[in-house]
Amino acid sequence: MTIIEVPLAFEAQLTDVTSCRNTTASFTCRLNRPSATELQWSRNGKSLRIDGKKYSVSLANAEYTLNVGKVSEEDAGEYTVCLPGKKYSTATLNVERMLLY
Repeated sequence: MTIIEVPLAFEAQLTDVTSCRNTTASFTCRLNRPSATELQWSRNGKSLRIDGKKYSVSLANAEYTLNVGKVSEEDAGEYTVCLPGKKYSTATLNVERMLLY
């Protein structure tokens, strides 16, 4: 009997997020199956250090969520998740300033 592993693929891509300062922004994608390897996350083309503080990743079934904690204007930009085989999904984080009247 031969077992063939189904290649990883996105079932749901990342979507753009708008967040206020000092909140948590979340990017979620869904894969066709859980990955045995860690996914690679980046912002504006630079790898993110998933430290559990500023950036954390959670997994529920085959949904992967990147959380960006205590959002500031510096966090705005393009966030990308890469799968093996050069498959990727990208979305933008927009940060709104709270207007005080």
